[in-house]
Amino acid sequence: MKKKLLTTGLMALGLIFCLNNASSQQRRERPQRPNMEEMQKKQLEEMKTELSLTAEQTQKIASIMEEQRTAMKAKRDENREAKEKDRDANMKAFKEEQKTYNKKIKAVLTEEQQTKFDELQQKRQEERKNRRPNE
Repeated sequence: MKKKLLTTGLMALGLIFCLNNASSQQRRERPQRPNMEEMQKKQLEEMKTELSLTAEQTQKIASIMEEQRTAMKAKRDENREAKEKDRDANMKAFKEEQKTYNKKIKAVLTEEQQTKFDELQQKRQEERKNRRPNE
């Protein structure tokens, strides 16, 4: 009787250990975030649909996105190499770059599309806020 009870207890303990180990592995494996190119492709497709972009507008905006991606990557690399990081200055520079980027895109759009673009930007900003539970 004691032997059966001991065996059952050890089996239960082993099962609990295995389940705990499996769940901790699942928590550690985060899905990989898409890279900037993938995010911009998705954004371009969304804009194409939501704003009813023409083929010419789509091409111009894709070019602007490529230019921005290259510039932002260079700035990120530069900031990583800098020994003294000034977070506020870096954030300000990124925000200015984003404003310039948005102005370039708006220059390609009609007035109606610009209004929809602003709405899309606002929607994305709200989604980003909702992803950050601590802020």
